[in-house]
Amino acid sequence: TDDSDNVAEVKTSSGTTEYPDFGTAMTAAGSVTASSVRLLADTELPGNTYNITNYITLDLNGHTLTMADKKSLLYIGAGGSLTIKDSGTGGKITGGKTAYFIKVWGDNNAATKEATLIVNGGTIENTYYDSSSTQIWNLLYSNVTITGGIFAGCQTKLSAGDNPTRKVYISGGHFDEGIKNGADGHKVSELMSTGYALRAGSAGD
Repeated sequence: TDDSDNVAEVKTSSGTTEYPDFGTAMTAAGSVTASSVRLLADTELPGNTYNITNYITLDLNGHTLTMADKKSLLYIGAGGSLTIKDSGTGGKITGGKTAYFIKVWGDNNAATKEATLIVNGGTIENTYYDSSSTQIWNLLYSNVTITGGIFAGCQTKLSAGDNPTRKVYISGGHFDEGIKNGADGHKVSELMSTGYALRAGSAGD
């Protein structure tokens, strides 16, 4: 439809449909094998967990997605893949209610074990101030690839090097408050793609 009140559109192999709220759009996107969700306006994610177990591309399209509640969570599970990009200017996911709002956690018992997050663009901002605050929490059987984007509001904490099922590949992006390897005894260099390193002056450990 052309309803100006719609905040997101979902594109699948069968066509494109607009939705009046982000939650409904994500539910529709999750009902097929692969889909893309494009924001049409600034919107909020209510206090729900959205489990991603298929392939979804989220295009911020220059708009802001606000994680409005401490229970607002994008949870990428086994076999799931979420790609975040921004085809516009200034697209952002922002929250300040909880320590993290994107969770990447696969499952040893699933036929397709790995959970995948790819960040190619946009800003991911968490203004919740706590020693454990980050934007993304990656656990076992996870694959996080960052080629671009801005990470803001708090230090970015990703973990790799302690377990072979937890993988992080960073080849781009800007980390406003620095980046840390959350795995005890492991270095930021273990988060980098082969041939990449933090630029001089970047914060890290």
